[in-house]
Amino acid sequence: GKTSAEIHHGKVKHYDKNFAAGVEHWNEKLKASLYLWRRNWGPQTSKSLCLHPRVMRESSPNNPEDWDQGFIRSEQQSFVKLPESGAIVFGIKTYIWPLSDFFNDTATWHNLKTATENLPPDMVRYRESKLSTFTNWLSKAQPQQPT
Repeated sequence: GKTSAEIHHGKVKHYDKNFAAGVEHWNEKLKASLYLWRRNWGPQTSKSLCLHPRVMRESSPNNPEDWDQGFIRSEQQSFVKLPESGAIVFGIKTYIWPLSDFFNDTATWHNLKTATENLPPDMVRYRESKLSTFTNWLSKAQPQQPT
């Protein structure tokens, strides 16, 4: 029974400043009984599925080489607004892929590079602490050529 702002306050850096108003507006406009889902992704140096602030501080990359053992983390989020109470049921499934997996396929590697280069400005701001070392690493790393 908490609002999104109550859930994220003090736990997700930049949430109040960059996302709270938009999320609350989206929640208000969500139509009852309509099932929606979305997916997001981002690089991280921890294999933890949880993004607790302590985990993120401990896995904050300082150098591009820190990404040699990095991961891509993706969340699939599902939403449905209950018709009588108006409460929103939220489900989340988290996936983790080692970056080394991306070296096995040049097309996948290229797609990761392209997606990273084309992140929207709000996501760049949200992930700014990791993105500079990640893009630096990504520009230097080379996928394996198929044999």
